[in-house]
Amino acid sequence: MKNNFDFLRLLFSIFVIITHSFVLSGNKEWDYLCSLTGQNILLSSIGVKGFFIISGFLIYKSIIRSNSLIQFYWNRLLRIVPALFIVVFLSVLFGSLLYNYPIPYLQNTAVWTYIPVNISLFMNQYYIPGIFEHNPYKGSINGSLWTIPYEFKMYILCSLIYFIKNKLSYIRVILIGVFITSFLINTLYFQQFKNLGTYASGILISDFICMFSAGCLLAALNFDQVKHLSIMSLLAFILLIVSIVTHTFEYAHYVLLPLVVITFGLLSTPILSSIGSYIGDVSYGIYLYGFPVQQTLMSFNTFNQFELMMYSLGISIILAFFSWHIIEKNTLRLKNIF
Repeated sequence: MKNNFDFLRLLFSIFVIITHSFVLSGNKEWDYLCSLTGQNILLSSIGVKGFFIISGFLIYKSIIRSNSLIQFYWNRLLRIVPALFIVVFLSVLFGSLLYNYPIPYLQNTAVWTYIPVNISLFMNQYYIPGIFEHNPYKGSINGSLWTIPYEFKMYILCSLIYFIKNKLSYIRVILIGVFITSFLINTLYFQQFKNLGTYASGILISDFICMFSAGCLLAALNFDQVKHLSIMSLLAFILLIVSIVTHTFEYAHYVLLPLVVITFGLLSTPILSSIGSYIGDVSYGIYLYGFPVQQTLMSFNTFNQFELMMYSLGISIILAFFSWHIIEKNTLRLKNIF
């Protein structure tokens, strides 16, 4: 049965590009949603958290279906690495055309470490000195890659479910415990750090565990078999809006956002549920290509946030379309090797 998950992933990837358009054009202060909500709501944050919620829901189902951990990890690597490798390879290749640094390009050690570090799935390298040095957002080639090591860590944690996958009641209790613990850590402990302007890795991992475990928990509770999903989705969405108005979003969204995302994602809305059939699953490609496309555009010209948003979205969607149909879809045919 068709569902709305492809549409939601597409929407979330667009959210990321929208927020980055303000930041990378040097007009961060013009992000009206962020300003109006007292820095509590960034579309990119909603997008990234939405990705983790959907990932938790689908990865839980994947580990339950898997015949072995080898099969599980093989399938995950097939989904993440091929498109990631291509985007970092192209970044190094075309980066040579934008390079401006005293050291020759191929003698710069950062050139040689950029690809292996970023496809390791455990670390990130954002910079090659001499590329994008004069951009409003200086130096970073692909800042979007920061979430990938966190995503892979979630896969590792979720894979532990494999050893008790036939004990559903145990799994539910564990997931409830993980969700409540991470929720309490986020809302009671880490709130004191929210105005630092940056996030420590501990804050991020706790945040992502909360969202990912919420997705897993809703899968373990068989939410795909729940009746009246449309009513539940609407009510959760209304409560989410109310939490924004009442300034309780930073607490309430840990519960309400997963409910909105999963209940709406499980619906089969006309047109929205067919979007993947028309263009493919392009959300990952948009997410990967959006940032370097925006940085490249800003290196050639000065665009305002809306111009950058429009141009980068068009280019990123085209690149993501080819990424899906040439790279991602074809490598996924290797899933049944194990």
